[in-house]
Amino acid sequence: MEEFDSYKGLFAEQGGFDLPSSFQLGAAYKLTPSNQVVFDWQKINYSEVKSIANPINNLMSAPLGANAGAGFGWNDMTIYKLGYQWQRTPQQKIRFGVSYTEQPIPSSQVILNILAPGVQEWHFTTGFSHSFTNKVQLNAMAFYSPAKKVTGANYLAPNQQVSIEMKQTGLGVSIVWEI
Repeated sequence: MEEFDSYKGLFAEQGGFDLPSSFQLGAAYKLTPSNQVVFDWQKINYSEVKSIANPINNLMSAPLGANAGAGFGWNDMTIYKLGYQWQRTPQQKIRFGVSYTEQPIPSSQVILNILAPGVQEWHFTTGFSHSFTNKVQLNAMAFYSPAKKVTGANYLAPNQQVSIEMKQTGLGVSIVWEI
């Protein structure tokens, strides 16, 4: 990925903000011809990207934007995902899923994470697909992630407590038309 030139003085590695490597393993098991469960294990290596992994404590030893400059202080994540799919009819599939991970932000790193409060741990999903023909399909999904809050001392003013919190809700619809 390329550097964010506009953020050379903010993100570590002169604005570098690569995507971390991730690994995923999955397994699927058909309970019956129309019922399937899936399990995925995923590892995201945030520690590989200094802009994401460097702690705020680096602010005292290196300026923002330097190779060793402060970052978001995120830990690596391991995510567990469980899903279920029911083939209701030859044209319709209904899906449910849940995923869990420990959120990646230590309480000592909350101050800079006001910009990126990725503290979610649980995600719940549902969706369906309906094939009108072998070339036209309607898909819809919804997800919800309950509120999660992390509180910690402000590194720049240790007597001050800072909290970051997020919850997520989303809907999506797509139409696939094969040509």
